Amino acid sequence: MKSTLSRCYARTTNRTPFGVALAEASDDGKEIHIGVSLVHPEKDKWSREIGNKIAEGRLNTRQLSIPNSNDEDELTNSIVNLLYRTENQVFLDYMLNELKFVVHRASRFYRKHSNATPSNNS
Repeated sequence: MKSTLSRCYARTTNRTPFGVALAEASDDGKEIHIGVSLVHPEKDKWSREIGNKIAEGRLNTRQLSIPNSNDEDELTNSIVNLLYRTENQVFLDYMLNELKFVVHRASRFYRKHSNATPSNNS
């Protein structure tokens, strides 16, 4: 099966902080794994490579995962529920649109390339 990895970059209006959002469907399509980073170009001596490595490392840990679904509203609610009131809430504050984009796209990639549909009641 083709890769379901989806990547998106985020910047606030003054270009700081800078974020990277990644999402990828699990091999069985039951979950969407999320990797995310938010760095400041001056304080963190940001480079695109560092932001990507941080997000990829978090994606690979599989600590931020939500159930896959055909319903994009359900996927969005799962993102918010996963990150709300945790140390990861900053990503909701700065990157919700980018997170929705990558998660929805990873779910669509899985459905397109696997000829399968995830259960809405996983």
